[in-house]
Amino acid sequence: MDIKKSFGTSTELENDGVWVDLGDGASIKVARAGNKSNRALIKRLIAPHKVALRNDKLPDETLEKLTIEAMASTILLDWKGIDEDGKPVPYNTQNALRLLTDYKDFRDQVSAFSSELALFQVHDEAAVTKN
Repeated sequence: MDIKKSFGTSTELENDGVWVDLGDGASIKVARAGNKSNRALIKRLIAPHKVALRNDKLPDETLEKLTIEAMASTILLDWKGIDEDGKPVPYNTQNALRLLTDYKDFRDQVSAFSSELALFQVHDEAAVTKN
């Protein structure tokens, strides 16, 4: 097995995101979970809660809220063709936060895409080697 071909990814794609078709004319731009910006923001968001987290006292609702906030800022980077009740929803971080909070299955889908290895792989040997 060639490890580069099987598991090599592009740091650029992981950080800058890739467009994923959702069907019905909608698509989202998703960065890889655990990308540099994502890790940094999670550290910053978790910092005020370290004692509670260490003592297993951080409420699940708080952890979920922090996770969604990080996802809205560093994973779901853009969208096209998203509407709600027939009205277009422009992409911005606030709208991303709201939709990820209000629509659990949408959040789960974004999360699944952000963890999908194949989306962030480069099939050009030189590009894989570069990263």
